[in-house]
Amino acid sequence: MDDSAFWQAIDRSREGVEGDVEAQAEALHALLSGWSPEEVAAFDAAFIRHNLELHRWDLWAAAEVLIGWCSGDVFTDFRSWVVAQGSEYFEACRADPAVLADGRLADEEEVGVAEVLAATASQVYEDLTGRSIEDDFPGHPNVFDVDEPAGERLDEATIARRFAAIRPIAHIPAPGGPR
Repeated sequence: MDDSAFWQAIDRSREGVEGDVEAQAEALHALLSGWSPEEVAAFDAAFIRHNLELHRWDLWAAAEVLIGWCSGDVFTDFRSWVVAQGSEYFEACRADPAVLADGRLADEEEVGVAEVLAATASQVYEDLTGRSIEDDFPGHPNVFDVDEPAGERLDEATIARRFAAIRPIAHIPAPGGPR
């Protein structure tokens, strides 16, 4: 699937539901349900590819500032949230994670819901075929098939300076942390 078709589908899923990732996942499910299984699998591969393009230390550091903490799983969901925002925001975050200071993410729960959105194409594929994408397409990409994030890990002073404009939102409590 080419980038143009992928981003058009993301944009269509956002129409009328901007800021509500759960509603976007429902809209994406409805959209993809009208596609062929092969098109759905191609969309899923493109979503994963874009998610993995954001697997970088600088974005992880900016996400930690914004959310308050960020495990590997939360960062995966955060990257899915960024992809769900459309190509312009995706490109802006990829170019400079400091764009997260814009306040677009006002509710940390949207990050967790982005996990559902990221799994939508896989679910639609299973609904259409009764099989998993991985069964039919061995070697299909997976967001967890990654090594270290790209780039260099940032030190605390660099993070504080580079992302000073990012204001933390009410954060997701760390596992076992205070509630």
